[in-house]
This record gives sequence, C-alpha cells and structure tokens, in this order.
Amino acid sequence: MDDDILDAVWTQTLEEIAARELIGPIDLDQVPCECPLSKRFGIWQALKIRCVDDFTPINACAQTCESPKSYTVDILWA
Repeated sequence: MDDDILDAVWTQTLEEIAARELIGPIDLDQVPCECPLSKRFGIWQALKIRCVDDFTPINACAQTCESPKSYTVDILWA
C-alpha cells in the first residue's frame, strides 16, 4: 500500500479520535474476544484519500429472514 494512503488513513483516524468519533488506539490484548474488528483502508477518490471501514466479516455474520414488501402499483396481488 502506498505510504501516502497509509499516512492519510492514520491522520484521519487520529482526527476522528480527537473529535471523539472513535476511541483508541487500543492495545489488541485489551479487545475482548467477542468484539469483532474491522479493517480500515484508504482509496483515492477524486483528489483526496477516503477512509473505508471494511465490515464485510461482521455483515457476513448477520442475515435477514424477512424482506420489506412494497405496496405500489407495480405489485400484482394474487
């Protein structure tokens, strides 16, 4: 990964900690086993680097058994 991206992600993370949007840094041995962790990485978007929090492993643990039903004229009632 590009050093510029790593620096930008770290800087933005520290800014979010200062703004009390995040807590940390936290030592790994202080994180309970039942707490899921997500990766954070950066991507170039237009002329700046945007942080992305990858919650894929967490989202994969959840599923929905129902889906909302749309009540519009597009639905044919049988």
